[in-house]
Amino acid sequence: MLNHKINVNSISNTAKILKIKANAEELLNLAAQTEVLKFNLLEGEVSITRNLNRFAVLGEIKAEFIQADAVSLEEIDASIFLPIKRIYEKTARIENSKKIKNVVMNFDKEEDDIDTLENDTIDVGFIILEELILNIDPFARKE
Repeated sequence: MLNHKINVNSISNTAKILKIKANAEELLNLAAQTEVLKFNLLEGEVSITRNLNRFAVLGEIKAEFIQADAVSLEEIDASIFLPIKRIYEKTARIENSKKIKNVVMNFDKEEDDIDTLENDTIDVGFIILEELILNIDPFARKE
């Protein structure tokens, strides 16, 4: 798995930029976790920015891989280009908000997309893995 865990306490008002380029061992691990036959390339760039207790992870990754045709099992060369966008919030604010009583909750689509930050750490490797799992076609067909 990609090892890109970032402690958010190290992020100031200046964006932290991560260049992502998986090595041979990481490519093997990604193939096992995503059920593709082989990853040839995984690269990209991700930035982490801070706004008070919120952190935005934004970027793009590109992956080139070989997967099996869902019917014939013939090898298929494939590639995918994925935007990355995640918003995290430190738990202190969320815990404090539980103390407030008789509050009307308004649900906002943007607010619903905010993840709770655990242990003040953002695991960029896990974000990339999750995006790959969600976006690689599990029933690929050779055209």
